[in-house]
Amino acid sequence: MTQQEKQINYMGPFITMVFLFFIVGFLTTANTQFQGPLKETFLSKVGGLKNTFATLITFSWFLAYPVCGGVGSSWISKYGYKGTLMRGLLVMIVGLGLFLTYTIKTLRSERNLIARLQQSG
Repeated sequence: MTQQEKQINYMGPFITMVFLFFIVGFLTTANTQFQGPLKETFLSKVGGLKNTFATLITFSWFLAYPVCGGVGSSWISKYGYKGTLMRGLLVMIVGLGLFLTYTIKTLRSERNLIARLQQSG
């Protein structure tokens, strides 16, 4: 067997990892962009603690890296790289589903509240 016949194509795994790093980078940037509206919406009544609570958003985001690192390494040992990648994507999809579910629920309740206020006023 020659050297060319033994060569393995790593383009598929490379593209997958680039895509995953893109997702992590995008979510990190989006997290930072959402801090302003979150401060105004949820922290309007806390006064001087507004920046402290907003900083906790970023702190908790980056704290997830070392916390989840232990879980990820144990999953790699138990399930291998491909299995861990699939489980990680599944966890991310479930989290997105929960986020969307509660966002829709919140929007509906706000719409109902606005409608009741308009009827009473």
